[in-house]
Amino acid sequence: MTVLFKDSFQRIYSGLHQTPHSPAFIDSWQQHSVFSFNVSLTSLISKKKSGTGAIHGSHMRLYAVQFCVSENLPVVLAFHRKHIVKKTFAALGLIAGWMMTSTSHAEVGVAGEIGTTGIGFHASIPVQPNLNARLGLGYLGYSYSGSTSDMDYKLKLKANTYDALLDWYPNADSSFRVTTGLAYNGNKIDVDAQPNAAGSYTINGRSYSAGSVGQVTGKVSFNKIAPYLGIGWGRPSSKDKGWSFSTDIGVLLQGSPRTTLSNTGCGAASAVCTQFTNDLARENEQLQDEVKRFKAYPVLRVGVSYKF
Repeated sequence: MTVLFKDSFQRIYSGLHQTPHSPAFIDSWQQHSVFSFNVSLTSLISKKKSGTGAIHGSHMRLYAVQFCVSENLPVVLAFHRKHIVKKTFAALGLIAGWMMTSTSHAEVGVAGEIGTTGIGFHASIPVQPNLNARLGLGYLGYSYSGSTSDMDYKLKLKANTYDALLDWYPNADSSFRVTTGLAYNGNKIDVDAQPNAAGSYTINGRSYSAGSVGQVTGKVSFNKIAPYLGIGWGRPSSKDKGWSFSTDIGVLLQGSPRTTLSNTGCGAASAVCTQFTNDLARENEQLQDEVKRFKAYPVLRVGVSYKF
């Protein structure tokens, strides 16, 4: 984590509980108006005088952040990539909870929705006169049929999203909004290949008996973090408490789909199973081309909201 802020070295030094450092380290900090303080253990301990004891990383992070907040200084936090999702959504949840409990006049709205992201809800919290924050989730299970040039499939879409959105309204009395944000995207498609009427798979010009080569299954997956862009109507934080309608029209940019196909239970000769596996790899390329239209997932939601 890195904390960036402007101030004198002496104030920073005292804010970190007078932790002793080498003269070279002190001089380098005093010569700059913008300081970059790396609170990782390796960088801190290497700059600390020997024999003074270890610095606990979590304590140093806490001291630095507390100091910046108390002095109204800007704080920029950068996390390791693998922790971004969990920390971001946890922080958003804590902020939303704090706003709902500590601001007695906050106009909080809750909307139940149905649409292409399934059944879900959003909680809306005003942060500026023309800006609302929304946190929500949706779940959808849907089965359908699809095919490539060689094979037929039964497909099961499982749409599972958790999003953090910002709604901008052109004016204080407008119900029209422009929305952007991020979603944790749990969308995936389970794939089950279907033999033809003759009970066989035909791939790459070769026919294989389904009873001999076994079952073909697979999966289509997408990026876990997906930007959202859209428009909508409805403002649960408008002047009067009570019920209202809401609509979202947008797109979830979930990235190029990744497909896998695998075979289980092949009881044919070894050479036949090997050839079937190779042909299945070619079929997987066709399947990936078939599902590339899901790169941008359409979002259409309608709902009923209530403002408390």
